[in-house]
Amino acid sequence: MSATASPPTSDIGFRSLAGKEVAVPREWQQGLVILPAGVDQLTEISARVNGRHVAPQVQLLSGEPQVVLAWDRAGPGWYHIELGLGGESIERRFRIEPAKISGAAFESMLMDLEERLPVTIAIALKDAGARIGLDPVPPEDQTLATEVARLRRAVHGSGKPGLVEVLKRLSNDPHRLLSNVGEWVRSRDSRRPDPAGLVQAVWSPSNLEDGRPKRVLDRRVVHTVDLYENRLLKAFATEVERRLRRVSAVLDETAQGEVKAEVDQMLMSMSLVRRLASFLDEVGLLRSSPSRATMVLMKRMEYRAVYEGFIEFRRNRSVHLEEPAMEEPLNNLPYLYQLWCTLVVIDEVVATAAGQGWSVVGQRLVSPSRAGTYLDVLKDGRPAVTMKSASGRRLRLIPERSFARSGSPLGSVSFTQRPDISIEVTDSEGTRVLLLDPKYKLVSEDEGEPGDGTPKKTDVDKMHAYRDAIRDVGGRHAVEHAATLYPGKSVAYGADVSAIHSYPGEESEMRKRVRKLVEDLVGDG
Repeated sequence: MSATASPPTSDIGFRSLAGKEVAVPREWQQGLVILPAGVDQLTEISARVNGRHVAPQVQLLSGEPQVVLAWDRAGPGWYHIELGLGGESIERRFRIEPAKISGAAFESMLMDLEERLPVTIAIALKDAGARIGLDPVPPEDQTLATEVARLRRAVHGSGKPGLVEVLKRLSNDPHRLLSNVGEWVRSRDSRRPDPAGLVQAVWSPSNLEDGRPKRVLDRRVVHTVDLYENRLLKAFATEVERRLRRVSAVLDETAQGEVKAEVDQMLMSMSLVRRLASFLDEVGLLRSSPSRATMVLMKRMEYRAVYEGFIEFRRNRSVHLEEPAMEEPLNNLPYLYQLWCTLVVIDEVVATAAGQGWSVVGQRLVSPSRAGTYLDVLKDGRPAVTMKSASGRRLRLIPERSFARSGSPLGSVSFTQRPDISIEVTDSEGTRVLLLDPKYKLVSEDEGEPGDGTPKKTDVDKMHAYRDAIRDVGGRHAVEHAATLYPGKSVAYGADVSAIHSYPGEESEMRKRVRKLVEDLVGDG
């Protein structure tokens, strides 16, 4: 994916540390921000990057003094430079693109997280014997284009009104019902005292004055819009707005300008009509699945369009990923990449072990709620999935597992070790462990070590540390294999340490290698 910037709106520019002019900084590379100011104005400059104050400095560039900001290493995302100078404000907003994966890979990763992996994991769990409370439908192939088309139907409709038209129509005439509510009022203002409330009023000593209650519970009949039909409408509108924001964040202004403009226009339209439909501010959250049809949903055209539209919108998403980082996917790319790797591993482990005769006896990944079924990877050091073989062996997959010093039954002989994914198989002879560590950025890159993107000694040493430090109570080595999952090429460092090529949209090699490691671990069940 190439680096892109917004149309020039200032004289703020960029250079590499070598002094070469660049359109915008590259991912995870230091550089300089060139400011349109003279050296004599240095003390008058106020500069902020994403709201954080940064001190300007003077450097010699091509033999000439220049006012600059030092640009530290930064990940993908949107950045905003604000420059105050002589009473004027100069701004530059730009985007740093991922350098480790392509635009197509980024898009594929988000589609996997949003559409495919939650459903395929739920199917794998159910096929292996887990009770998850639903029959997930296999996901269709999704692309960014099909997702935009789906959002277009939700917003503007197709053969029936979309959300924009529905919210306009209902803004002045939403579904309402009379509701009998209780309100504590002064006794002299009460019109319909509640008999049951009188008992409570009398029994409260602080509420008595001359033997009479000061305040009583009065019954009032009011109109309410906090009804199932309006909760469904609010849930649909909220979900569509959230998805529009996510898609907009993914789209490239240069390469996908027309599509991004359309998505941003839909988001603006939704925001405007949502403010117009202010009655939704009085509506609570949807507390049940949107599958219950009522007479209002069937008889009122606007609500029928909402009901049918919501069902269609969710048709290919029977399981939803619970992940706030998806709100700003580009800014959270390293974390989301590691989450993507983790979900692919979970999918492969469950399917591979089930193929060897293992069954799921416990899982904490997929959980039903009143509003739908959600997938969440809990990072609390407890098993996300537990499986059992016919012979009684146990498999546990644990995200963010800590191996403390002198821990039992497994621990570290040195410092606490915390791999991202621990897959453990226990039998009468002990526990054998497979460790997988997804990393968008390698440890060596975090430490500023230059390189070509392949693992360096620091990265390999981390895997060796896992292998050598983690042992059972008898002091025996427990780790059979430790591997880094990263976007680069696969490299083996002996029989028990490796780096595995893990690239969204091209994950067949990753799945094949993980499958082989799991097969070696579970054996014949």
